[in-house]
Amino acid sequence: MRSLKHPLLDPILDIDYLTDSGLVVVIRDFNSKGTLKDLIHESRPKDNYDYKYRTPGRALPEPTIAMFGRQILEALLYLDRCKYPYTHLHSGNIVVDKDICKLTDLELPLLKVNRRYEDLFREYAVRNREAFLVADLNVLAFGCVLHEMATGACADVE
Repeated sequence: MRSLKHPLLDPILDIDYLTDSGLVVVIRDFNSKGTLKDLIHESRPKDNYDYKYRTPGRALPEPTIAMFGRQILEALLYLDRCKYPYTHLHSGNIVVDKDICKLTDLELPLLKVNRRYEDLFREYAVRNREAFLVADLNVLAFGCVLHEMATGACADVE
């Protein structure tokens, strides 16, 4: 994972496994601006999760959506070219600093952590087999991120 270097990926500074407790500790730089979700909800990264996301956020301007969407796609294409299975795309895993989006939590697929909305996506796939044949879960996740940027509300896959 150390060989994955791209300006649109948030680097991991260190990773350690605590054998006593079975926990994995990942260390990365703190981003004072927070995530894309924080930007949408106009909140600070250190605010309580339940407090800062209890109401819908605000839609971002179209030029910002286009710029962020392109950056996210560039990072995803890089990971795809590297054959890296990034499966945790959502607005909380995209840090934003100075109008630059960086994907984070690259280690989660290696730790076998289920992706966010996994059950919801699977349920959608069962109900809409023909639609699901042309779109994988990353495409749906990217669509959810675009929807959240455009409306300020988290997308429900229906």
